[in-house]
Amino acid sequence: EHALDGPAVAPLQEAADTDSFAARVDQLSQGTPLCLVFDDLQRASAEDHDLLAALLRLPVAPEQLQLVLIGRTGTRWQERAAQLLTVNVPDLTSDEAFLHAARVCEGLEMPQDVMDRFTTSAGGNPFCFEEGILELIHRRALRRVYGSFFFGAPNDIDLTPSPRFVGHLLAEGRRSGATYALVALAAAGRALPREALTTVAEELEDPPPASWSTRPPASEWLTECDSPWGPALDFRAASVRNAFDALLVAASRRLVRARLGAWLGSHASSDADARWIGYELMAGAPGATEVLLQCLKESSSTERREALFAAVCHELAELRRGGGSESEEVRLLWALLPLARKIGRLRDIRSELDRARVLCEDIPEKLLAISTLLAELDLDDGRPREAERSLRRALEIAIASDPKRKPLLGVQLGRLLQREGRLEEARQLLDRLLEEIDNPSGAHHNPGLAATCRFYLGNTALGQRRFRDALELHRAALQERQRRALNPAIGASLCAVAATHRALGEYRQGLELFEAAREHLLHHGREGEVSFALAGLASIRSRLGQPTLATPLLREAVDLRAAHEGTVGEAVVRLALAENHLDLEQFGQAQEEARRAHFRLSLIDQSPHLGRAERLLGRIDLKQHHGESARQHFQRACELHRKQGQDGELARDLSWQLIEAQERRAREDVEVLVRRLTDLRETIVQLDRGELLDFRLYVALDWLAERGSEPPAPPLQYLRRAYRDLLRKTSDLEQEARSSFLMQVPEHQLIVTAATRHQLSLPDDV
Repeated sequence: EHALDGPAVAPLQEAADTDSFAARVDQLSQGTPLCLVFDDLQRASAEDHDLLAALLRLPVAPEQLQLVLIGRTGTRWQERAAQLLTVNVPDLTSDEAFLHAARVCEGLEMPQDVMDRFTTSAGGNPFCFEEGILELIHRRALRRVYGSFFFGAPNDIDLTPSPRFVGHLLAEGRRSGATYALVALAAAGRALPREALTTVAEELEDPPPASWSTRPPASEWLTECDSPWGPALDFRAASVRNAFDALLVAASRRLVRARLGAWLGSHASSDADARWIGYELMAGAPGATEVLLQCLKESSSTERREALFAAVCHELAELRRGGGSESEEVRLLWALLPLARKIGRLRDIRSELDRARVLCEDIPEKLLAISTLLAELDLDDGRPREAERSLRRALEIAIASDPKRKPLLGVQLGRLLQREGRLEEARQLLDRLLEEIDNPSGAHHNPGLAATCRFYLGNTALGQRRFRDALELHRAALQERQRRALNPAIGASLCAVAATHRALGEYRQGLELFEAAREHLLHHGREGEVSFALAGLASIRSRLGQPTLATPLLREAVDLRAAHEGTVGEAVVRLALAENHLDLEQFGQAQEEARRAHFRLSLIDQSPHLGRAERLLGRIDLKQHHGESARQHFQRACELHRKQGQDGELARDLSWQLIEAQERRAREDVEVLVRRLTDLRETIVQLDRGELLDFRLYVALDWLAERGSEPPAPPLQYLRRAYRDLLRKTSDLEQEARSSFLMQVPEHQLIVTAATRHQLSLPDDV
């Protein structure tokens, strides 16, 4: 057997005629078949083709001469050679490809998942796989140590086509005459109709031959599949796609994708996914905005909304970079704002809101909506003054241009005042608005808005400790929202009614309603809103002496509010988590969470929750016997609550100061604090968990009596009230919950023990 090179070739080439040529073949074969192999025939010269033509004309039997012609797909064959038996060498099967990969990568210490991903990407082409491994050396992903190579790259690295493999595919693509069609398919990054690829190739002045996709080598690279436009083509292997895509520079890729998107748009499908594919191809090109705005109208899934949000931001950036018109910018912004609000991303586009306000200065209806959104964002981020300014400006616009919007804005202003702690102002404003919008014969009658107004009035009543009023208002709001199927407002009302029952000490009803709120918000609420129900459930579990059950609920609530809420919402639930850690005597974790919440609240102007954070930090210090630090925190909490007029919170601060003063045996301080607290307690008609305050007063008064001081009030009257309120709250609890409530909460146990010692009788209403 002889190859077509070396000294055996010369005698054949020297033979001048066919007869002598045949005789020479016979002489070389020496009675056995002579096998001549032409390898890499696609690279053959003209002389090589002449020699092959002469061999094909020889009048010799197959027993004397065998020709093996090897060439890449698309090789030009002799006419006579085309009649010979043809054997196509297919790509490796999956098993063969993985076996080949294992052999090639032996000793490279490549992770199995990386090798598997490379093998799948190569699509059974060993040349592509081997070139990709060699390319790792140039990418410094294979490091050389003492002459051997070892894998040293992140596990998410992908197979990159080497320049040789790209050049190889380019050459074969050119022989097929369909280079631009193949490049267009690669640039698209997805399956597309054959007609779209052919049309774009023609527009780029490189029309492919008829039936190009069914001819070698294109037919070996492509597969048919379905698409929103009918039958489509896609690459069989990612490596081939990546190789053709590597032929394009960024500008050319954008041009090709834009033309493909335009073709798809002109052959519009009613399928929303098809329209989105068309936009993705056109992104940043002229005409993309119109397609994107249409996609926004059709959007429904959360996943698509996130992609649309990114797309609108991208188009805005491209528009500004290219000096586009302000009118088109307004259209995009007007589409972006409600989308951002829907997916909880308003905070991410604060600068866009400010820009929209500038652009819409002369468009009252848009300026009104933007000012309202800015107020909502400022309020959630703890900037109440800015929020109030935005809302009052929106009210001025509404009065001048759209009086129908005035009640809605008034309710939002009432909500702001309520959340800021200006409860009496909020109550007066919301009462006036409710009279206006709840009147069936009035010009602004609106039952849905009236339910919202009652909801915020209920929150205001809860803040003013008018618990029964709050319960009535929240129940009325819930009934109207349920009647009108107003989701997710129903979930918010369920939480509000549950919170009112919690304040009244009706824990069983509170648990049931918070559970109902959780279920409702999981199915109908906006992202993150279920955190309100989770935090409510956790608070009741803690009050029932079940802090371990509260911990996972609070952790989930913190995670949700950190992702979807503003600064205030996250800080408030972090305070609850810190208190939970304190109940479990996990002092380090409690202090960490409390400090994080304190820092966030300290950034908020006049935060009504900052005093609670100071008090909690003082309690943590007190538990760790850091008396001086605890005293400072309690004092700051008192100053904040006194300044904000929160007498209920102030009473709690004084009660903790009493405990700290007793621990250091400061009788004079205890006497002063007892007088202040007894005076304040008599002004507070109702107080959530008031039994704890009464018991601390009883302990302090009894402590003073034991030391010979004249107490300003009889100690037992406070113990009697604490005992009565405590047992009242157990009246509708199951036996297990009742036992946990009385015996697993330390102060509850102390109340029962003291009442037993003094032989106090059970209250009549228990």
